[in-house]
Amino acid sequence: MRTLLVSLGFLLALPLLAVEIQPAAPTTATPVTARFQYYASCPPPPEVTRIGNTFHVLLKQGPCLSPPVLVTFDVALGKLAPGDYEVIGESPSSNGVERGDYAAFFVRDADATILVLGQSFGPTTGGTQVALLPGSAVNCAGVNCPLPQVLFNGVAAKVDEDAFRTRGVLVVTAPPGAKGIADVVVVGSGGTTSGRVFRYYDPNDGPLPSMFERVLVPVWFSGPGAFGSNWTTDVTMLNPNSFGFEPYRRSPLPFVAATSTIRLDFGASRAGGVLFFPPRDFSPAPRFGSLVRDTSRNADDWGTEVRVVRESELRTAQLSLLNIPVDARFRATLRIYDADSVDSEIIVNAYALDGTALASQAVQLHSANPCARFQPCASDDPAYAQVDLLALFPEAAAKGRVRLDLQPINGGRTWAFVTITNNATQHVTVITPQ
Repeated sequence: MRTLLVSLGFLLALPLLAVEIQPAAPTTATPVTARFQYYASCPPPPEVTRIGNTFHVLLKQGPCLSPPVLVTFDVALGKLAPGDYEVIGESPSSNGVERGDYAAFFVRDADATILVLGQSFGPTTGGTQVALLPGSAVNCAGVNCPLPQVLFNGVAAKVDEDAFRTRGVLVVTAPPGAKGIADVVVVGSGGTTSGRVFRYYDPNDGPLPSMFERVLVPVWFSGPGAFGSNWTTDVTMLNPNSFGFEPYRRSPLPFVAATSTIRLDFGASRAGGVLFFPPRDFSPAPRFGSLVRDTSRNADDWGTEVRVVRESELRTAQLSLLNIPVDARFRATLRIYDADSVDSEIIVNAYALDGTALASQAVQLHSANPCARFQPCASDDPAYAQVDLLALFPEAAAKGRVRLDLQPINGGRTWAFVTITNNATQHVTVITPQ
């Protein structure tokens, strides 16, 4: 659930379900609809303003004084040209207009006579490896087949001659280009084929949700800890696809080759973990592993797996952490994340295992590079808080075990877990949401 601020003579926080784009994978042949669901009293139809490839949808309250009910509006966006689009849900407020929710989507070219087999977008600086299925433009194979010419908006791309002649695969390196959709043309032995099938993005902009997934790596730390411990983090990724890809780049991350397993390196330690942005062309195929271990006790313990969190696992409503031990022999640490890098607030409620309420506390999350909610942002620093459980809830000391319920205040995409660290052995147990 999201939160939308609207005016009913006073400010009222109303839940708004995430914008739904229909169909989920639109083409130029299919009209596009954005579905909005929110609580209102007899509201008028939304007002739609289009600026470039961005649709601003103003959601209003009606004149009725009856209690708000859940209403649904399907906003027709029509048939669209190939490209990336954004939909922003907005509402009146005392400050003018407040952003309430956000969605982004890509419209594919239904008339294209070529297909992109691998990554279908890259930075305006060029250099992206693109695998193409050229259709009828190429009607031969082998060492005697003429090398086709490939153009991106009229600019020649470098063709991988070895891949074409020995493997029969047309792989090119995209030239630099302007932000937006590119017309790709293949001129070969069989004629000419084309399609608006490649997109350029500005690497100085935030990663568009229609292009990149936000993957949370909760722990990225190497260095000394308590009781003589010395910690290190190993994060690996498998790309099982038959094509390589390049992530959105702020950190010095490598090109990820096809069917390869690599170690990810995000540079210096980050207190709140780090975000990684693989392209949606390849999601959800990439697989991740993350191991945190105390190198001072290598002979005793190989480490603890700390789950790398995909977008589909993030929570926008209440989450629970169950059966948390409270014992002086262990350090219990609560870690909370907002994967959109938005400074925010979480309400944490503690309960005894019999359901008795112990206490409630508000925890503030902060990012080293914060973002505004509901819009693309280049920050790879999640908003984060780390608190000692007994310091937050001294009432839990006599209970042995407790349950925590966490409620995001503004509907942010949230993750949390508790680590239980043995003071003697430094062995770590991880308790994740249920």
